[in-house]
Amino acid sequence: MQIRLSLQNKIFLSAFSVVTLGLLLVAAAYNTITTRVNTGEALRASRRELALITNNLDATLTHIGDYAISIAVDERVIAALKRNPSLPADESLKYELRQQMNRSVSTIMGLNRNVYQWDLITLDQSLAGASGYDMSAVAPLLSPELFDLLAGGYGVTVTGPYVLEEKTGAVPSFFVSKAIIDLDSRKLCGYLIFVVRESSFSAIFENNMPQREGASFYVLDEAGTVVSSTDGERFRSNFFETSGLTLQQYTTLEQERSVSAKI
Repeated sequence: MQIRLSLQNKIFLSAFSVVTLGLLLVAAAYNTITTRVNTGEALRASRRELALITNNLDATLTHIGDYAISIAVDERVIAALKRNPSLPADESLKYELRQQMNRSVSTIMGLNRNVYQWDLITLDQSLAGASGYDMSAVAPLLSPELFDLLAGGYGVTVTGPYVLEEKTGAVPSFFVSKAIIDLDSRKLCGYLIFVVRESSFSAIFENNMPQREGASFYVLDEAGTVVSSTDGERFRSNFFETSGLTLQQYTTLEQERSVSAKI
């Protein structure tokens, strides 16, 4: 059976098809433009957030470093380390020295929530025990390479990440250290070490990141190793081996200090 359409119906169907096709094309174009606009706005927002977080991270490191410098140039600290290149053998003298050092440092530091533990180190590379903290998990990590690094410069040095094996569990941490130099003779007389937990840095990201799905952060060292992250499983792993970032994107990141990529 054949169905015959009137001329009026044919015109109606043709017009309907054209209008429908037009609407579909407009809808597709609108969706594409909207997606691009939303993606672009999301990238701009992410860059603004990253800049804010980076500034806060830099401010925190500068704040910790300023405390280290203030302690390292304190005349009382320098004098105590000059008089004691090694800890006294006599326990009463050792206790007196520790108390003296503790008072000197505490008047400068007060309560610093970013510093997990601290101590002074004598010239013979022995922990002085001035802070009263249990530094038994730190002592094995004080390598000759670290002391060589500190002795070779006057600035504040950040090293790590380390994993402190404590009774309560593993504590990912960094060392913020400085050589203590006699201001008159310019000779080395000891060292200062701050232990800063990785969580002090990750908190900066977590407190400033938007509460949206899929948002995560990774702080990398020069070799691409993850030194701080919301993803604990990737701590101390190589980011570029598992992220899907191409060699070209990695090169762009190194050269321009910024790259946007879908991974």
